[in-house]
Amino acid sequence: MEIVARFAIVRGWVMMRLSNFTELSRFCLPDYR
Repeated sequence: MEIVARFAIVRGWVMMRLSNFTELSRFCLPDYR
């Protein structure tokens, strides 16, 4: 159970980081696809 919880936390953190990275890229490069 601990492994599953940790995996969920890591997955959520990665998704958050990816969303922040895409937002930053879009902000810095408007023509970024």
